[in-house]
Amino acid sequence: KEFVHWGINIENVQNKLDNIPDSKKTLANIFDQLYCTYSEQHSTGKMWGDKTPMNTSYLSWIGSVFPQSKFIHIIRDGRDVVSSYLKMGRYTTVKAAAQRWKKSVKFGKSFGSSIGNNYMEIRYETMVFNPEKVIKSICGFLGIKYSIEMLNHTNVVEKLGDTSLSHHSNLSRPITTDSIGKWKENLSSDDKVEVLKLLKGDLTNLGYYD
Repeated sequence: KEFVHWGINIENVQNKLDNIPDSKKTLANIFDQLYCTYSEQHSTGKMWGDKTPMNTSYLSWIGSVFPQSKFIHIIRDGRDVVSSYLKMGRYTTVKAAAQRWKKSVKFGKSFGSSIGNNYMEIRYETMVFNPEKVIKSICGFLGIKYSIEMLNHTNVVEKLGDTSLSHHSNLSRPITTDSIGKWKENLSSDDKVEVLKLLKGDLTNLGYYD
């Protein structure tokens, strides 16, 4: 139902799918046609991707539907993630937000270890501190040519999907390190104690806490 936000004609997509050979009428090709229709409409290229945090709960399913796909797992300091979740109202308790981050990282890393070279893991903090270096490595991973224009994403935000929705507002802003460590000012003293109690082991293993 979220495809309505893309402004594409779903009936045209359906007509195209109705006219392909039965052997190609697969779930993968349905999604591919939706994304490619959007791409053709906005001239954004031949490779498509999706960045939906909830996907970490369905990686095995996605991998089975798209066996040739590649996965980039962006890991961020769990304390900042908890702070962000609470601020945006996604969760109302530190415990619920912490469990979501903990589970997502676990699922992502576990899935990554099972697919080998089709999995790439990067740190959010490294990416915003040195975007050019990280994006170049991502391009190598995906097998596409790097362009300096990739750093100027604010010029093409409208081509990235349903970016007009409120929770995507930061996409129109330049890459910044301002959100690193926001938990220190956004979380109360009690929340800081609780989040560390819940995530200390995971943060330590990931190098965020020692």
